[in-house]
Amino acid sequence: MKYRVAILTLSALLLPGCSFLVDLALFNNSADSIEVCNLNLNEPACQTIMPRALEKVLMVGDKPATSWRFSVRIEGKMKIYEIPSGRYSELASDVYCEGIFQKRCDIPVQYEPDGRLYWGGKSNRLPVVNIPEQPNGFPIEPSA
Repeated sequence: MKYRVAILTLSALLLPGCSFLVDLALFNNSADSIEVCNLNLNEPACQTIMPRALEKVLMVGDKPATSWRFSVRIEGKMKIYEIPSGRYSELASDVYCEGIFQKRCDIPVQYEPDGRLYWGGKSNRLPVVNIPEQPNGFPIEPSA
């Protein structure tokens, strides 16, 4: 009986059953600082990403949405970007990962001077010099 309890407890701890937070590993490949704001929050959370720097952008929300919406402000101009939700396994990196039992991998994207967001690929470190073949929906162009 003790072994059954131990096995059930260990199984419960090792099996992924909880959802987890997703980050964008966003590399600013422009010569300007950009301000990135998560728009899926009632009060948008913003952060500045310096030129040629990589930052994690937490993609959470407190209101229902079918996509991850965020803005990028550069030189006073704000642009809105959307990544459809539900594509995590297709877009998650094999490089930017954390955890052992509940491994969580970031989605690598690169902001380019043309104002587009490019997917960095499954096995590439950012910045990516040779942009890989882009999955459906990438590169992402701003809608505003």
